[in-house]
Amino acid sequence: MDSVHGDDYSTESVPLTANYEFPTLIPQVRMLSSIATERSKPDVVSITADQAIGKRRKPLTAEQVRRELNLGVGTKIVLLLFGRDEVLERVWYEGPNLLPQLGTSEYDAITGPSFSKWHPRPRPEFLYQSKRSLIVSSQLAQFGAPVIPRVDWEVERDVERWAIWANSEADLEVVSLDWTSFHSRSAWNQRFELLRKFDQLTAERLRYIINGVKAPSRLELLTELLGDERLTISCSIMGPPGSRNWGERVSEMQGRIDYAHASTSAA
Repeated sequence: MDSVHGDDYSTESVPLTANYEFPTLIPQVRMLSSIATERSKPDVVSITADQAIGKRRKPLTAEQVRRELNLGVGTKIVLLLFGRDEVLERVWYEGPNLLPQLGTSEYDAITGPSFSKWHPRPRPEFLYQSKRSLIVSSQLAQFGAPVIPRVDWEVERDVERWAIWANSEADLEVVSLDWTSFHSRSAWNQRFELLRKFDQLTAERLRYIINGVKAPSRLELLTELLGDERLTISCSIMGPPGSRNWGERVSEMQGRIDYAHASTSAA
């Protein structure tokens, strides 16, 4: 823990955070082919670290993504620093080179990295990975990137520590969570109840970008807790953006989210 100056979050601040109006869905795109039709062009998309960084010597800029995928000039792009461990570790160990480039790559927002926290790693490993993510968020903000810090928790004490940090950041409006790995009902429910606690401790003021949730029952729980005004779902849409059914798949996912909102509003 010495390399990250201990597990105290108060040593890091994120002075430049993303604060524009996020939609309820941000579909992920892959660098495979252009989005061919106007109907397939959403206003906001996201791209993961695997796609934007991968093994590239220089990460893709937002403009390169727009050009290669034939996105509209006004399309907002969120860079999700989620993905394979080997790619995310580049962000940390090659930070002096990569972070300035990412900071000036003109993405509309960049999330804090989702460093691996697989069980049964020791508890200090979880704290170490959380602190590393916050350090990267702070450094990206210093280089000019609008940042969405990534938060995570295993136990109530984690929630309390993150809430203290979030409440000390006066300009913080949105945080991100990467829930792609929580497939079992018990693990997901545990994270959800801790989210409820975090939201209470932060006065129910934050918006959440949650990655990897598709199941209708889980969407309903999240929508009931946060409403559509404070919940944005980011998820992969199977198939390349320009494939025949990509737009339909985006519409299907949007339909699930809209249905979840309608169901909870009517309850």
